[in-house]
Amino acid sequence: MLKQMKPQIEYLLRKHPCLRDDDFLLIGMVYHTYYGIGYDKSFLDVMKHHKEYGLPSFETIRRTRQKVQEENPSLESSKAKKKERQIAFNEFYQFAKS
Repeated sequence: MLKQMKPQIEYLLRKHPCLRDDDFLLIGMVYHTYYGIGYDKSFLDVMKHHKEYGLPSFETIRRTRQKVQEENPSLESSKAKKKERQIAFNEFYQFAKS
């Protein structure tokens, strides 16, 4: 699924730069653009029926975004967002070590 999603994510990151810094917005746009999930659906409905709708997981979309950004420096997140993600990673790393 990652290879299939890669061009989709890359397209969205190029077309909508604000998606580079916000995974929730990116997930919403992926679901809306490629899976026909309208904004009229509630979050609960989408979560309850995600398999029925054939939706990729949040983590699949996040990992694909990360891979696309690694391979395309022009699509990187803002410096502030990269710093925020590094801090979160470090906090998780410290938690996992304990």
